[in-house]
Amino acid sequence: MLKKTIILLLVISITGILMGSTLEERLETLVGENAKGYLSPLANSLGAGLNSGLMNTAKVQKPLRPSLRVGASLVMIPKSDRTFWTTPPDFKFIIPDPRGGDRPPIIDEFLFKQTPVETATVFGPIRNNAKFEVNPDLKNAIDDLPEDLKDLIDLKDITDNLRDFNLPPGINLPGIPVPHATASLGLPFGFEIMGRYMAPISLGSNVGTFNYWGLGLKHSIDQHIPIIRRLPVYAAVQGFYQSVNVANIITANTLAYSLIGSAQVPLLGIGAFAAIGYETADFNVKFNVNLPVMEDGTVESRVTPVNLNFAGSNTVKTTLGLNWTLLRILNITGDVSFAESTSYNFGLGVQFPF
Repeated sequence: MLKKTIILLLVISITGILMGSTLEERLETLVGENAKGYLSPLANSLGAGLNSGLMNTAKVQKPLRPSLRVGASLVMIPKSDRTFWTTPPDFKFIIPDPRGGDRPPIIDEFLFKQTPVETATVFGPIRNNAKFEVNPDLKNAIDDLPEDLKDLIDLKDITDNLRDFNLPPGINLPGIPVPHATASLGLPFGFEIMGRYMAPISLGSNVGTFNYWGLGLKHSIDQHIPIIRRLPVYAAVQGFYQSVNVANIITANTLAYSLIGSAQVPLLGIGAFAAIGYETADFNVKFNVNLPVMEDGTVESRVTPVNLNFAGSNTVKTTLGLNWTLLRILNITGDVSFAESTSYNFGLGVQFPF
């Protein structure tokens, strides 16, 4: 029974952090704050990408006038988001005294060396050499056991299962593209309603599918300021909500509030716009870890759910952009946004001049 108990402790410690190839399997190697550290760059970049390309002018569409824009944002992954410091799990390796009684355990040490390890995030290198190392004090404690105690326990099964464990690699992306399609419709009283939708697309077999939708509302400020109304200068406020799903593991809700200003050169169709805003992104991660448990003297696998909630780090964002309108119908937009992550956006739109 003592031998089974020791092996069970090792199995629980080891199989809960084995590396897999899919996103869910990779997350199984990390729980709690470590899983957050692994995924936080994905949360930051998705939040930045989703909240990009939301505007190309402060001018509000006339009532019942529709427009459609398609484009993509490229969010660059900063070097600091390619690795993070992870803390080894504080699993204890305990061997009770086989002689029984009230004697203390003959071994009571951490399974892993309790030293922080720098390892890959989800965007980090594919070749990741980081690992949790077996605690050298544990090895020394086993080696230093008296021979009479070693004869009472099966050390071979114990030492064969003492091994370092590799941490999951990243997917080695310098940036993440976020495609988007935005439709809008002018409403009375200087309002414009907007909507976004992206059908599921694949981010690769190691990550899974990605899709999102969103709704927004823009309101003209310049209509309330007589001096501005006489100039080709516009101002507006805008709010946009979006919901995203990644591989049915990560769900996120983002909010972006913006103050937008723009100016247009009517004869050339060239315009410039700028915006400053505040954005939030709340993420939820759910996945299952298969852990063995002892049932009636046998080891059985049991699914253990993990549920994590955390926020992206993007808050205040500044956007600068240019647009060019051809024949009053076709609009080409390019802009760059600065926040925790820098994102570049390019869009092509069709607006109806009736």
